[in-house]
Amino acid sequence: MYKIKQSVINKRKRSPYFTALYVTGFAIVCYLLTQGEEFDWIGFSFVFGLTGILSVGANLVGSKRFIKYALNHAIIVTNEGLKIKNPDTYSILPWENVTQVKQKLKSGQVSKLSLRTSESSIDLTNYEQLDKLVLELKQFIKPEVWK
Repeated sequence: MYKIKQSVINKRKRSPYFTALYVTGFAIVCYLLTQGEEFDWIGFSFVFGLTGILSVGANLVGSKRFIKYALNHAIIVTNEGLKIKNPDTYSILPWENVTQVKQKLKSGQVSKLSLRTSESSIDLTNYEQLDKLVLELKQFIKPEVWK
């Protein structure tokens, strides 16, 4: 069973803070650019306050949803195919449907991995233990589809 890397989850946990810093920094730059003119504090506060609240709130909600999904999501390599287990359901990608497997190596280790079918593609880069996953996939997927 392979789960989403903890580093990916941690990045999503930090993203609302970076969004808040970005909006604050943008507001400061706008303030500094208009410093010599008469400044409308009420309009400025309204626009950037509302923008900041909406962007940080949306980012926070999205991050929480992703983290909940990531903690309950896994993929399992089985004889029938790649079993994708989600919180409420699961689906199986049969090995016959895989038309192409792309992998990129960095320093001798797998850094990117994706499976393609005739209809879609699945990016497996964010999963832990990619090297071990590749070894398991090579047992079931034909060698001619690997790139």
